[in-house]
Amino acid sequence: MKLREILLLSATLSLMVYCSYTNVQHQRDLEYMTRDLNNTMLIVQQQQKKIDDLTLENKTLRKELDSIVAIGDCKITHYCTDPNCKICGGGGKTASGTQVREGVVAVDPKVIPLGSTVYIDGKQYVAEDTGGWIKGNKVDIVVAGGHQEALSRGTYYREVYIKKKEVN
Repeated sequence: MKLREILLLSATLSLMVYCSYTNVQHQRDLEYMTRDLNNTMLIVQQQQKKIDDLTLENKTLRKELDSIVAIGDCKITHYCTDPNCKICGGGGKTASGTQVREGVVAVDPKVIPLGSTVYIDGKQYVAEDTGGWIKGNKVDIVVAGGHQEALSRGTYYREVYIKKKEVN
C-alpha cells in the first residue's frame, strides 16, 4: 500500500469514529481533524511530486550519461584566431565552413566526427575543424587571444569524451 492510501484509510476511519458522535466538542474535533487531514494530504501530494520530479531528472541524467563516450587520452594543443598568424592558420573558416572562434576544436575526423560535442576537463566544445598536424588522438583548441596566448596554454594530455549522435 502506498503512503497516501494508508493515510487516506487512516483518516477515513478516524472520520467515521468521530462522525458517530453528535456533541459540539466532538464536532469541533472533527473539523480540526479534517483540516489536519487536508494539510497532511497536501504535504503528501507535494512530496510525491518531488519524488516524481527526481525520478524524471534521474532518468534524464542517465540518458545523458549513456550518450557520452570516452575517446581516451588525447594530446591537447591550442591555436589562435588571429587571421594574420601564419603559424596557427586561425582566423579564417573551419573545415566545417564556420568562423574559427572560441569553443571550436580541430580534430581528426577518423577519431572524432566533425560536428560532435567534445568534452575536455568538464568544458564543452564543438568539433568543426581539422588540420594538417591533427592526426589520431589529438585535439587543437581555439584560443580567442593571439598566438602568444595559444602558446601559453601549453601542450598536455587529457581524457576526451564525445556525445554520441542520436539516430532517428
